[in-house]
Amino acid sequence: MQPPSHGSVDGAETDISQLVYEFLYTGIGQMIAAYSPNAVFASLVNPLFVTTLVSFCGVLVPYSQLEPFWRYWLYYLDPFNYLMSSLLVFTTWSANVDCKSSELAIFDPAANQTCGEYLSVYQQGMGSGINLLNPDATVDCRVCQYKSGADFLRTLNLAEEYYGWRNAGIVVLFSVSSYTLVYLMMKLRTKATKKAA
Repeated sequence: MQPPSHGSVDGAETDISQLVYEFLYTGIGQMIAAYSPNAVFASLVNPLFVTTLVSFCGVLVPYSQLEPFWRYWLYYLDPFNYLMSSLLVFTTWSANVDCKSSELAIFDPAANQTCGEYLSVYQQGMGSGINLLNPDATVDCRVCQYKSGADFLRTLNLAEEYYGWRNAGIVVLFSVSSYTLVYLMMKLRTKATKKAA
């Protein structure tokens, strides 16, 4: 598909999300380091933990293809899920999709019907997001899979545009809570060290 053509994209949302991402991953790393008995253990656990989170955030494997066991709990506990979904909504939701000719589905409608008549029932239900390019034609119906970025994002479990800000807020909460846990674990470690001495 052609790169989406944006009406006007405000880069501020993306910049804020990227800044929050830096707080998120450094907070997770600091939290692991604060809990680890030594630096070697922390350097081994951190990539394993982050790789697991990235694997289940809906990018490498879309939500619909995740195994149900992982889909119903880890996907929703994964801070990277909320980060990626907010970035996707901010950058893609209002974008128009322009398919290349090689990306179009081309087929003939039933006899004595136009492409629009043939697909009318489908477009009222499951196919509401498709873009029929030639509704009056009687041969070679040309269909682009999506009209807009919103149609694509709905396939990724992002049903509404407000999910962008909601999920960005959730990422901020994850970031704040990870730094809070770092502080608490360091306090506990300091107390345990003083008692041991």
